[in-house]
Amino acid sequence: MKKIYLIIIVFFALNTGLMADHHQINISGFSYSPDYLTVNVGDTVTISASATHPLVQVSSTTWYEEEETPLSGGFGPTTSDYTFEITSQDTIFYVCENHVGSGMKGKIAVSSTTGVPPEPTFDFTIYPNPAPRGYVTVSVPHTEGQNKVLQLYNAVGQLMHAENFSSGKISINTGLPAGAYFITVRSEEFMRSRKLEISR
Repeated sequence: MKKIYLIIIVFFALNTGLMADHHQINISGFSYSPDYLTVNVGDTVTISASATHPLVQVSSTTWYEEEETPLSGGFGPTTSDYTFEITSQDTIFYVCENHVGSGMKGKIAVSSTTGVPPEPTFDFTIYPNPAPRGYVTVSVPHTEGQNKVLQLYNAVGQLMHAENFSSGKISINTGLPAGAYFITVRSEEFMRSRKLEISR
């Protein structure tokens, strides 16, 4: 009888949050790191925020349109780190209220219990980086049937260059002064930003 009680206690302990994970999303320049996260119901998430980067939850439509209208009943705007528990399988969309136009936004997907695998991660590389005042190459993995937009921003979030492309490699002539810049590659499903240093 004691064994049955022990099994029941262990079962309830495992299903009431003792196995939950905590996830931290940090601010990195004009992007969130990570900007795409897959979690489970019961996990907790902390998203960094500040007076410079106020955090606000938005709808999927607002997120794709790069707007900052708060989601009714959602969190934010907040200027301090925000921690919450994942209680449903709804995808969570959030942005920096001040810099969403520079691509500062993120998405949290909740794993399905139906055995459907989570959405694949997306990344790209920039080389050379640091780069001289000339051409840099951005290499993007192949994602079938997805058109993408490459955007180059300066350190204060001004758009310096934008270009549509598909998969593979794309070269852009920066011709910009030395300093820090950010390249964002986005499609309907993915968005990722990386820092670019242009040397003298």
